[in-house]
Amino acid sequence: MSTNKTVSAKDLPQSLTKDLKVISSMKAIQRAGFWAFIVAILTPFAFILSSVGGGAYPTPEKTYLYLAFIVYLAIIGLRLNQLKGPIVAILIINIILGLGFLGGIFPLLLVIMSIIALVKSGPYYKWLRVDNRAKS
Repeated sequence: MSTNKTVSAKDLPQSLTKDLKVISSMKAIQRAGFWAFIVAILTPFAFILSSVGGGAYPTPEKTYLYLAFIVYLAIIGLRLNQLKGPIVAILIINIILGLGFLGGIFPLLLVIMSIIALVKSGPYYKWLRVDNRAKS
């Protein structure tokens, strides 16, 4: 009889390794994913409030751009939180997009957290290479 032990994203680093540098690296990447998801959730509210609160009504092109931005950040936020995908490329794209939409505190936090995760991702990738070699 096998037991299915599920691990939440919050407990993921401790379930994979005991190395504190690797855990710190994983948590920084997960934090960047969390902020990407938060920005994806809060962008529609900011978009609606700015247009209702006396701002200019958005053009259809701007609406589609924001919609694509929201969908991208929601998907990428979940992927980063699960430590899946090409993390370095995703973080660089997050920094570029965050700078492009830099008009509030949440895109600024997205940029800051993505830069921190990018800087701290080294131990995670080193651990990942060693772990994959051990499995081969």
